[in-house]
Amino acid sequence: MSKTASIVSAPGKALIAGGYLVLDPAYSGLVLATSARFYAIVRPSTSTTALAAEINENALPIIVTSPQFPSDPPRHYLVDLTGIDRPGGASFTFRSSPPAANKFIDNALRTALLLAHLRLGPKRFTSALPQANGIDVIVLADNDFYSQSASLARLGLINLCDLPKFTSPSATIASVNKTGLGSSAALVTGIVAGVSRFFTTAQSAASPATDMDKHGIHAAAQLAHCLAQGKIGSGFDVSSAIFGSHRYQRFDPSVLTSAMDVWTAGKHVGQVLAPLIPGLGVKLMLADVAAGSNTPALVSRVLRWRKEKGDEAERVWREIQDNNDRLVEVLEEMGKLDQDQVEREVKAWWTGEAKNGRVGFLVDRLVEILAQNRVGMRSMGQAADVPIEPVEQTKLLDACIEVSGVLGAGVPGAGGYDAIFILYIDHPTVHANLTRALSGFANVTPLLCEASAEGIKDESETAVELAEFQQYL
Repeated sequence: MSKTASIVSAPGKALIAGGYLVLDPAYSGLVLATSARFYAIVRPSTSTTALAAEINENALPIIVTSPQFPSDPPRHYLVDLTGIDRPGGASFTFRSSPPAANKFIDNALRTALLLAHLRLGPKRFTSALPQANGIDVIVLADNDFYSQSASLARLGLINLCDLPKFTSPSATIASVNKTGLGSSAALVTGIVAGVSRFFTTAQSAASPATDMDKHGIHAAAQLAHCLAQGKIGSGFDVSSAIFGSHRYQRFDPSVLTSAMDVWTAGKHVGQVLAPLIPGLGVKLMLADVAAGSNTPALVSRVLRWRKEKGDEAERVWREIQDNNDRLVEVLEEMGKLDQDQVEREVKAWWTGEAKNGRVGFLVDRLVEILAQNRVGMRSMGQAADVPIEPVEQTKLLDACIEVSGVLGAGVPGAGGYDAIFILYIDHPTVHANLTRALSGFANVTPLLCEASAEGIKDESETAVELAEFQQYL
């Protein structure tokens, strides 16, 4: 069975520069992918669907399960295959049980089937259909995507690193507290890519790892995510799930208004920076702050302020963008240097042994730019009367900045009360001191994930060897 399974993973994200600006294609942001990942396992089904009585020759059964949420029943789909024998003829409508919609899974499945049918054509798509019970889709997420306080208490543990992989967060899908890593975007991207790969590699002799059409998957995942949200969002979370850490510039939203043009969406993703943070002697730490923020409300208020204030608001955005551009320039220049040298000199900069070299100059610039980023975002929040960096977060971030070896910190994305990010020198002492500083604040939990250059990955050849996946194959 494992030889016929497709396993695809997509990372979480942290937008460390360009919050709000990424809503406008004239501006850009800097998004880091994380080592925490969502996994979609797609395989020929081994189960009988709850909709078996309704199966006919034009129906494809699909069963979607989330083993980390045992109290949530599997979702059973019966997909209508009418019209698959002609280009553009299939709409892949479906019935589901339970009938209540899960918009993210529903739209991801349908869009993935549309993409596979478009790529393969009617004849090859039809021949790739499973012959027996349909398809199983199994969704798993690394522990960092969900608040794990209840799991730690239930298991009598203290540290997140002691939790087994794919721990159940002791909640339902509807009630689980998330950590702001972009779980819905990673989920949608993983399902779109996993289902698409399942069909296309069945008809391709190419290596699965190199045959993944990232731009096609990106367009389909952007569409599915927008349909699920009921609006066209900024798209940076889906983009990082596909392309990893990069400078993001939003696609023109009008591209998604026409189904005929959807497959060209998302190609304007900006320049991919590789390496970005990983490998530069600098690490990313994300911390979950157990307090909620209504991100759509924050965005609505900022956009209303921008519209009302016109030139004044544009000046603020332009200043933030100029600083973001400087951040990209510094990271690009560090990425062009010998990486072993950069890592040595970054650590030497921290110890005071090398302050005057090129790397030391760039680190000084990085510290300055990250501080200016906070000033710019706070200024926008104050002008718009929006808590982008609330007082509580300011106290927390200032405490982090005081730790020797911390280069900068801030609130990712739209800000608010949900989370913080910290960039720090890659050294055990700095990490230990930073963790100790965070422990002095209630309801603040450092996550285990780090920054990663990688986006979507085909894990089909490697995950089958890992014990954590064996029971699902």
